[in-house]
Amino acid sequence: MALGDCATFANVSLGREGDSLAMLRRLETAAGRRRGEQAEWNLHNAISYVGSVQSCLTICTDDIASIGGAVLASPVVQKVVAWATNVHIYGDIALHLVASIKL
Repeated sequence: MALGDCATFANVSLGREGDSLAMLRRLETAAGRRRGEQAEWNLHNAISYVGSVQSCLTICTDDIASIGGAVLASPVVQKVVAWATNVHIYGDIALHLVASIKL
């Protein structure tokens, strides 16, 4: 079930990426940044969406690690772990960048 969960989490992560980009596009314009409370809400949502990707990856890798044994030697599982590691690294960078935005 762990690989199925990871596939679900990958799909959720892609959706959250799109949600984050939509929020950031609203903030990209001067008019979007001047909207005060709405701009703060958009930034908060973007941070939440980027952070949720990290949560999905953690659950995915924890599930795989809990299985252990020969499953971890599987080439498919190794690719999933490599994918999750890359997304986690770049997701962490994205989270720091988005969190550093000043309105």
